[in-house]
Amino acid sequence: MTPRVALFSVNPWHGANDFQLNSAGVYRLQAALLTDPETKEAECRVFDGRSWNLQEYIDMAEEFHADIVGLSVATWSVGLFVALAARLRRNQHNRLIIMGGPCARPSVLSLPPYATAVRDVDALVTGEGENVLRQIVRADIKGNRRLEKIPGLLVSNGKTFTPTRPAPPFTDLDSLASPYVLGITPGGTTACLETFRGCPMSCGYCQDGGSKTDMRTFSTKYLVRELQAIQASGASGVYCLDPALNLNMTAFERLACAEAETGFLRSAYFICEIYPSRLDSRHLDFFSRVKTVVGIGVQSLNAEVLRGMGRPFNHKNFLKIVEQLHGITQVTVEIILGLPGDNPVSFRRTLEELLELPCNLRVFSCLALPGALMDVGADKFRVCFDPLSFEVTNCLGWSQEALAREKQHLDKLTIRRGGWRSPGRLETQQGSGDVHLAHDVVLGWAFPGGPYPLIKF
Repeated sequence: MTPRVALFSVNPWHGANDFQLNSAGVYRLQAALLTDPETKEAECRVFDGRSWNLQEYIDMAEEFHADIVGLSVATWSVGLFVALAARLRRNQHNRLIIMGGPCARPSVLSLPPYATAVRDVDALVTGEGENVLRQIVRADIKGNRRLEKIPGLLVSNGKTFTPTRPAPPFTDLDSLASPYVLGITPGGTTACLETFRGCPMSCGYCQDGGSKTDMRTFSTKYLVRELQAIQASGASGVYCLDPALNLNMTAFERLACAEAETGFLRSAYFICEIYPSRLDSRHLDFFSRVKTVVGIGVQSLNAEVLRGMGRPFNHKNFLKIVEQLHGITQVTVEIILGLPGDNPVSFRRTLEELLELPCNLRVFSCLALPGALMDVGADKFRVCFDPLSFEVTNCLGWSQEALAREKQHLDKLTIRRGGWRSPGRLETQQGSGDVHLAHDVVLGWAFPGGPYPLIKF
C-alpha cells in the first residue's frame, strides 16, 4: 500500500514589511520524495502551521490518514509536537512518527516536559534529512519498517534512543531537488536560499558550534535556476540560510554570478549574515549592487567573552566594517544578552557603544541549545535554563536577578529610542499530552539606528 506522508512544522514568522518566511526544510523533504523514483508515488503533504492549537494539528493528520508523520522540531514547537506525537500514537499505534529539526535531540527530549517522546516517537533524524526520509519511505513501501537498518537515525526502544550507523553527507548538493523549481512552496512569501552547507566556525553558543563541519557548495547553474524559480513564485524577498554569506568564498562567488545573470536581487530584498573578519571588496561590491539587509552577529564587544565562546574578534576591524557598510546597505548588528562569561557591566558597555554606531541593533536572549550550551560547556559555564523557552536563566557572570534588571532596562530603551520587542509564544504541557498556551514571551529587542528602517521580524 502506498503510504501517506505528513510533514509538520510550526511557522512562527508574522513579520511586517513583507517578511514572511516559510518552513524551508519540510518543503525540501517533500521535494526529495517527489523526485525519487522509488518514493514519488507516495502521497506527501506539508502542513506548515501558524498556530499552537494542538487539536488543529491532530485533525490535519487524521483527516489526511497519515501513515508516516514527520515532525520538524524547533525551540518554539517542541512542546506542541511532543504532545502531538502522544495523541497520534494513541489514535493509531502502528503509524511511524519521526522527529527531525534542530531540537530533535536526546538532550532535549530527556528534559522533564518532553520525556514522553521516547515512548511515542519511533526515531530521530539529527542530520540532513532528505536521503534519510527517502529510505524510511522506501522501506515502508516494501513492507519493511526495520529502522535499525537505516543510517542517520536514533531509533527508540521505548526507553532510550540508539544510533544507527552514520549517514554520509550529500557530496553533490546539486542533486537535491528544489521546492521552488518544483513549484510546491507557498507563493508571495520570503524565500529561503542556501548557497552552501557546513560551517568552518566552532562558536560555543551555536548549535552547530561543537565541531567544524566540511562545507559543500551549490553550483552557479543550480543557483541561477533557484533564483529564477524564486522570482517566478512571486517572492517578496530572499532570506539566506547560510551561517554567513562570506564564510565560503566559492559559494559567494557562485551566488554573485547567479545574481548577475538573473538580476532578481536588485529589486527584491536579500537578508544575510556576514562574519566581520572575512569581509573584502568583493562583498562590498555585491552589497552595493543588490538590495541587501546585512546582519553582523558580533554577540559582544568583550574580546575575552568571545574567546571563551571560541569566536575571535578584532574591535577596530569591526568598527571599520560597520563604517564601510554604512550608506551602501542596511546594517543590523546583533548581540546576545546573558552570554556566559559576560556580565551586566560589560554588556551595558557593549550596548551603549553599539547604540552610537550608524547601524541598527538587535538584542537576543541567550538560549541553551542542544549541541551547544545545553550540554557542551554547560558545566564549565554553570548554565541553567528554562526547559520551555530554552532561555538561559543564570550562568557564569549572570545571576537571575541581573538578567531581569537588564531586560527591564531594554524595555525602557525600546520606549525611549523608538525600538520594539520581538514577540514569541511560550507553551506549557500537561501530563495528559495536552498543550495549553501560557503567555507571550520576548524573544529579543530591536533598536533602529542606521539610515534605513529596521525590518520587523
